[in-house]
Amino acid sequence: MRTVRGLLRDYSLPALLMPWITVGLSLSFHHSETFVFVIVDAENLKLNTVKDVVANLSSQAAQLDVPAVVYSTSKEWPGAGSWTYFPLLQRLHSKHGGSRFWVAFVGSQVRVRLAKLLPVLHTKESSQLVFMGRGVQDEEETIIHHFAHVDATQPFVYPDVRAGMVLSGALISRLAKKWGEVKAKAGLEMNIDASYEFASFVRAAGVELIPDQAFCVKDEGYCALLYSPPTNCGKAADVSKIHFAVKSCKKYHKERLPVLGNTWLKQAINYAIYSDVEDSSYGTVSVGVANTERGHCGKTMAIMHRAAHLEEVQWLVIADDDTLLR
Repeated sequence: MRTVRGLLRDYSLPALLMPWITVGLSLSFHHSETFVFVIVDAENLKLNTVKDVVANLSSQAAQLDVPAVVYSTSKEWPGAGSWTYFPLLQRLHSKHGGSRFWVAFVGSQVRVRLAKLLPVLHTKESSQLVFMGRGVQDEEETIIHHFAHVDATQPFVYPDVRAGMVLSGALISRLAKKWGEVKAKAGLEMNIDASYEFASFVRAAGVELIPDQAFCVKDEGYCALLYSPPTNCGKAADVSKIHFAVKSCKKYHKERLPVLGNTWLKQAINYAIYSDVEDSSYGTVSVGVANTERGHCGKTMAIMHRAAHLEEVQWLVIADDDTLLR
């Protein structure tokens, strides 16, 4: 189980057009510095949603006379794994490395209040190594963080990216160089929790996250970046187009699978039980991956490869054999 605890702080921003601005000294921002907003958005997101975010950011920047560039990852760099942030580092350095700049990574559901963000950065410069966001930390070891040791006296703080994060240009340049040295090897690894993995990479480069209350998931007067999810979730998905993949192993067939069969699997029209062996008693499918006591990335990848070839499947839900859904 993953448990996180907020550390008082919030931040983030987006991307696509290019309005120019020179920041007023009343906001104590450095007029030679440019804001680069990167909207990390899903490729299937409605275009109007992204356009609205871009237009809003552009309007705020123009009103405050701030030089700004806005990118949308789905438009600028589709299919590049932008959600992990790593592929964006060298691209941003290539485009802006010759100037003084700040980068704000934000999702399409983040509201940016630029007038409140500028004062937050006024004591800092883009030539410094700065990494800011809403800080969270693990309270116990968790599988999605590869069971990394948790030390309550020296917690590893990483950003809650729902509220975005801001990096200085100097840090982007350092990380771009470091990524160039390790990306061949790192590209073979599985990304699970992008914010944690990215923060670990930044920490390895010698920089820790600075938590700040301006990055928010709950609206307060001081929020500069606010996570604001939609209140309307839209139509329910067609259950027949959802493939439920249950991960199991021979050791637990008899103990766990009957429970699933008598509970939520009754309502799952499209499902399969993936195991390390085929067992006709329970209808399991072997994925050809031996069971392991800690971590199941190999089995998960095998399931995903199989699911990619399933016809008319729009969603894949992967659950362990000790998980109950409702």
